[in-house]
Amino acid sequence: SDVCSSDLQLRPVALDDLGLSDALRDYVRLWSKHFKVRADFHSRGWEEAVRPAPQVENNLYRIAQEALNNVSKHANASRVDVLIERRDHHLALIIEDNGLGFETAETGGETMGLISMRERAALLGGQFEIESFPGKGTTVYVRVPLGGEKPPERAGPDRTE
Repeated sequence: SDVCSSDLQLRPVALDDLGLSDALRDYVRLWSKHFKVRADFHSRGWEEAVRPAPQVENNLYRIAQEALNNVSKHANASRVDVLIERRDHHLALIIEDNGLGFETAETGGETMGLISMRERAALLGGQFEIESFPGKGTTVYVRVPLGGEKPPERAGPDRTE
């Protein structure tokens, strides 16, 4: 089983070959089989012809990996839904489980996994939110601009919008 979990951690060549949606679909299927948790993947508004920037694909893929890693370690869930959706100029990634959940205010700071997901989203100029309630499961919500370049803090006088 060590082989499988290390395989699950690598950035797959599939990300370059297939694009984010299909690579995530494959990952979710593998993860589901390995951890014996029902996991469904959904994508909406997706056209593979229009690919997000590589760093957007890579970071969203990594966030999904980290979120599913947390589910397998802590949630004791029987079901997970992973959704990636393109909306106008944004991509949304939502990972929802029906596991144990936790009191977000009482975790005494964020775990390394949550910190790394938050940092990856910030790197893309995006937002990261987590909602969890004891006994009600957890939802991770990430929204990033499609371009993937972090917007400048302040547009300079010579910058055209």
